[in-house]
Parts: sequence; structure tokens; C-alpha cells
Amino acid sequence: MAQFYEVFSDYILDKEDLQQLGLSEVAGFTVDSKTRTLKIKLLCNMLVDYEAVKRAEAAIKESNELSKAEFIIKYNKRLFDLEEIEKILSPIKYINTASNGFFEDVEAELEDGTLTVCLKKGGKDILEAQHVDKDISQLIYDTFGLDYDVSFMEVKSFDIDK
Repeated sequence: MAQFYEVFSDYILDKEDLQQLGLSEVAGFTVDSKTRTLKIKLLCNMLVDYEAVKRAEAAIKESNELSKAEFIIKYNKRLFDLEEIEKILSPIKYINTASNGFFEDVEAELEDGTLTVCLKKGGKDILEAQHVDKDISQLIYDTFGLDYDVSFMEVKSFDIDK
């Protein structure tokens, strides 16, 4: 399999984006000439900032005059790390816009197959009503191959000095 930089480096001008995606393996891609869309499956060996993914998609779309370019990101299960939960959840705001802003400084706990997302900015009722828990569960399954139920918990942090 070719690495991303070998195939697509001419289209990605942002060096940081290329650095994040460059060593990913291109596991395959499909082109639909009727709709002018390109789907690229990437096997990533490190967690990638999803903003870099979106910028790279836009660069490939623009430079190839496509109507859409989309990356399908896959990670090894070992890369699932609760310390990186904010980065892991970053695609959710593109999947379900109701989640936008609620996952800033988020933390998570994993127990008995349930991932509990600890929300510091509230929003539990909104996220549950919009079924964002199901979206997160599907995202983790699609990208890491891990099957977790997801729940939300609102937490407040207090500054003792105040």
C-alpha cells in the first residue's frame, strides 16, 4: 500500500496537514465520475487532528475540481486513548452539528463497555435529545472497531481560590 504523501502530497499545500496525514496508508479509494466524488480510505498510525482532515479534503476537492472529496479514517484499536478523547470526538461536530461546542475540554471514563463523556460546559439534555451518544458510538466503531455504549455526565469544576 502507498502512503498518503506518495499519492496526494502535490495537492496538500499545508505542511502541518501533510505531516499529520503523510504516513497514513492509502488502503483504497473510489471515484464516482458521474458525481465527481472521491472517497479515500486511510489507515492512520497516529491520531489525526480532524481539522487537518477537513482541510486536506478541501484541498484535494479544489485542486481536482471535484464536487466532494472524503476521507474514511481507520485507526488501530491501540490508539484509542481516553487522554485523547477531545481529538477522538472532534469529527462529531461534522456528523451532528448539535454537538458543536459541548466537547471543549471534555474528559471521559470507560467502565464495563460504557464510555461516559464528562461534559464541563453542560448540554447533556441537548446531546441526548439529538442522539449524539449514538453518533459517538458509531464513530468509535467505524474508526477504531470498538463497540461502546456512550453516556453523558455533566460535571462542574470549582476554583477553590474563588
